[in-house]
Amino acid sequence: MRLDYTAGSLSENRHFYYTSDWQSLEERLGTGPASATAERQQVWGQRYIDDLVVRDRDTSGDGTLNERFYGLQDANWNMVALIDASATAQERYLYSPFGWPIFLNGTMSTILATSTVESETLFTGQRFELLTCLHLFRRRPYDSITGRFITRDPLLYPNGLNTYAGWFVPNASDPLGMEIVVAIMVGIKIGSIAKGLGHWCIAAWATRKCRACWDSAAKMAQMRLEALLQNNDIDTALLLFDEWKNKARPGDECDDICSIAGQQFMQGVVWLVVSVGVGKGARTIKVKL
Repeated sequence: MRLDYTAGSLSENRHFYYTSDWQSLEERLGTGPASATAERQQVWGQRYIDDLVVRDRDTSGDGTLNERFYGLQDANWNMVALIDASATAQERYLYSPFGWPIFLNGTMSTILATSTVESETLFTGQRFELLTCLHLFRRRPYDSITGRFITRDPLLYPNGLNTYAGWFVPNASDPLGMEIVVAIMVGIKIGSIAKGLGHWCIAAWATRKCRACWDSAAKMAQMRLEALLQNNDIDTALLLFDEWKNKARPGDECDDICSIAGQQFMQGVVWLVVSVGVGKGARTIKVKL
């Protein structure tokens, strides 16, 4: 529960209801949980722990959730826009290098002093408290002006010697406020080509199969692979990759059905590296195919 005061007098009692992953499902206003009414509700996706899909809000104070917006996030889970049911952007967001939010109207023609729709899920999908101007990274608050947490890391030195630094900036995330997420995305790396498939982390170095057929296999297996890893079914995912093992001899043409005649196999050793989880709880498997 959060108590807000105006001129020294209590003005609002806000009750928060969370999942076991500390995702805010509902916020209610009222003196007690039994009498409080829902002021907003959030629906979270399965792609990532802070993947905000839908937010409903009561804008009139009559107990009816009359406003619905859908969240759009970039590859680093920064909220970039809220859209309505007609896919019209109602508000957009930019960020400083350390995550300080800049609010804009839906057409990006006007910079706003603050969010007109009370948007709070912002930098890397974390809650931004308008009263303190701090992002709440579950375990500890983060100052997006200085790029520092305001308390020490509970794990002390998981990413470096500075226990206050935001080590996840600028290309990673830290949903728990303790250490950089190990598993960020799914991708199949073929030489210098990367195919993004989701938010788990996979890297595979291909050999003895032509690039065209690896590209085709990546597209065909995308949905299967993503579903398996999101359910933490690593063993079945490894069997899927086993289907992609080389079918030809070194130096020969590709044995797969190939639309480009004379394609030669890519050179190298086939490795599959699967890293699933966060920080020290991550499970990593390295398999030579």
